[in-house]
Amino acid sequence: MNIIEQINIYNSVDYNTTGTTKTIYHYTSPEGLKGIISGKSLYATNSSYLNDKSEGWHVFEVLKTDMDFYFDGKKDLIEAVNNEIEKLQKKVDDRGWFDSFVISFSLDGDSLGMWNYYTKGNEILGYNLGFDAKKLQKTLSLYCEEEKRVYKDIRFKDGYVVYNLEKQKSMIYDIVRCFDKFDNKAYFIVRKLWELGKFLKKDCFSYEKEYRFLITFIHDPDNKKTPRNDEFRVAKGVLVPYQRAFFKPEALKEINCSPTLESERALSGIRNLLYSYGYAETITIGLSKIPVRF
Repeated sequence: MNIIEQINIYNSVDYNTTGTTKTIYHYTSPEGLKGIISGKSLYATNSSYLNDKSEGWHVFEVLKTDMDFYFDGKKDLIEAVNNEIEKLQKKVDDRGWFDSFVISFSLDGDSLGMWNYYTKGNEILGYNLGFDAKKLQKTLSLYCEEEKRVYKDIRFKDGYVVYNLEKQKSMIYDIVRCFDKFDNKAYFIVRKLWELGKFLKKDCFSYEKEYRFLITFIHDPDNKKTPRNDEFRVAKGVLVPYQRAFFKPEALKEINCSPTLESERALSGIRNLLYSYGYAETITIGLSKIPVRF
């Protein structure tokens, strides 16, 4: 099998996280809501800066629990895979290699756990925006502001995040088997698992019921493609790189507010915000059904 055939097979190997036709909910702060509506864009955060420190690497933690099983006890292959993981860790630290950006959603439109990320007493509220997943898939794009053109060197993928350990093991095993006939199988296995790893998380995060959009930049050593211009926001004193992903207003179905005693003013504010930026009046505005006492 020549290298072209191997690359074609590699690109055809998909991990079944599957898309959805459901409404997906992006939870955010009041400032975040204002920025999303006014800019008609969502922030895609560099995956190295997400709240899960094992982001992207959990897949290799699972792999290493039983490498004899995954690689049929072949010591040379196990050693080669471990070496490729070490190389990957070094390259990920080099800007431009394997950079990926994530937009997180939840399948739960009224999650107490998710509201708690943004709600602080009755003074600071949280919001979520409900998007039609299919319309968002069709319209979401990155835009190079200076060049006035769409990036050409990126890949989009969306799907469910998998939390179940047995399901994760099965997905890893299936990917490993895809490269049995490859010459440099360790190289291809590790890179495909790195892609898969963006959709695997530890079970402690399962309450998020996450659905995510992954945007991956393809490394271009000759820098002949559209230059990548990160923007930055401050989170807990850290400068966090992100990309703006633009959507069409028709993809937005609803906006909901976290539990609050100030419901009338909160909902009125959402209506005025949508009106000011020309959104359709058909967008549903709602309030969490979780009861609050104060």
